[in-house]
Amino acid sequence: MVLELSSRLFLSDLCIKTADTFKTFEQCGEAMEYELDKMAEERGNLFHDSDVPPLWPPSAESRVPVHPANAGTTNHSIATIVAPVLIPAFHEQPYDSICAEAIQSGRYNNASYLCYCHETVVPAIIYMPSFQLAQALGHARTLPLAIGQHGSLACILGLRWLERLLHKDNTSHAVLAIIDQTVYPFSRRHWDGYLKADMAMWCRVSSQGGEFEVLSYASRPAYLATDMFHWSSDDYDQAIDGLVQQLESSVKQGEHAQTDLMIVQHVSAKWISQVERIAAQTGISLYQRSEWTEVNGLGSDPFLTLQEAVHTGAMVYGQTALLVFASVDYGIGLIRIRRNFEPACSQVDK
Repeated sequence: MVLELSSRLFLSDLCIKTADTFKTFEQCGEAMEYELDKMAEERGNLFHDSDVPPLWPPSAESRVPVHPANAGTTNHSIATIVAPVLIPAFHEQPYDSICAEAIQSGRYNNASYLCYCHETVVPAIIYMPSFQLAQALGHARTLPLAIGQHGSLACILGLRWLERLLHKDNTSHAVLAIIDQTVYPFSRRHWDGYLKADMAMWCRVSSQGGEFEVLSYASRPAYLATDMFHWSSDDYDQAIDGLVQQLESSVKQGEHAQTDLMIVQHVSAKWISQVERIAAQTGISLYQRSEWTEVNGLGSDPFLTLQEAVHTGAMVYGQTALLVFASVDYGIGLIRIRRNFEPACSQVDK
C-alpha cells in the first residue's frame, strides 16, 4: 500500500560507493570447482543445530559447473554464467572507507539519527554495525537504527522510521545508509538473475528541504510459499512474475501513473524485459543506466541509476521519478520523488 507522509521528507547529498576493485564471478571466492571440497567440509559445522538445510555450498555430487555460451546442456536449478561479468566486491567490511569519505565531505555531521539498512554478514552475533558506523562517523549523540532481513526493500521501512522521527523533531536531520555485501555462505549467483554486487549508498534525510522530495513510498509483497532453499529455476521465474504483476498494478493506479521517469533495480533479464513492456504501455519513460547493467546492486541499485540519470541530464528539475526496488523473496518497493533544485556539489565514489 502507498503510505501517506505525515510531513514532508527530502533526500540530498546522495553518494554511491562501489568497491575499489572489480573481479569476475570466478575470482570472487564463490563455490567454484577449485574450492568446493573445502567448503563442503565446512558445511556441516556451519549449519549444525540449525533449522537451515545445508544446501549451500552444494555437495560434490550436485556441483553445477559454469557452462560456456555454446554448451549443449545446463542444469536449470542454478543459473549458468555465459560470459565474464565484472562485479564490484568489497573484500573487507566497507565501513572504514565509507566513514572516511563521509567525514571528509562534512555534509553528514551532527545527524540526530542514523538509519543503517543492510544485508551483510557481521563478524560476530554481538557486533552491531549501526553503532559501529555511528561511532566511526564521530556521531556521539546520534541515535543509530539498523534494518536487516528485508532484502532490497529495507530502505522503505527506513524512510518510514525516519519520517516519524523527523516529524517529532523537525529541526534535525538524519543519515540513511544502505550497505550490502555478499559473502559466504551466501552466493552471488541467483538462478537466472543477474549476479549480486556489493554496493553502498548514503544520503542526508530532512523534513526541511533537499534536492529530492519524497512524494510517496510503498511496499507490495510478492513471494512464493515454497521454501527458497528448495527453489528451482522455474520457481525463480514464478517469483519474477509476481514482481512484474505487482509493478504493473501499481503503475496503473493513482499518482504513479503520472510519473515522468521510471528507475528499476536490475534483477534479471526477464524482469527488465517485462519492465520495458510496462513502461511502453503506460507511457512512462524508463531510464536504464549505462554501467553495471548486468549486476544487481541490491538496495543501492536504483540510487546508482538515479545518480547517473541526474548526471546525464535525463532527470531535470521539476521532474518526478519512480524508484522501483525488487526482491524475489520480499516483493517490490516504490519511492516516488521529485527533483527540486541543483545541489552545490555532487559525488559518486568508485
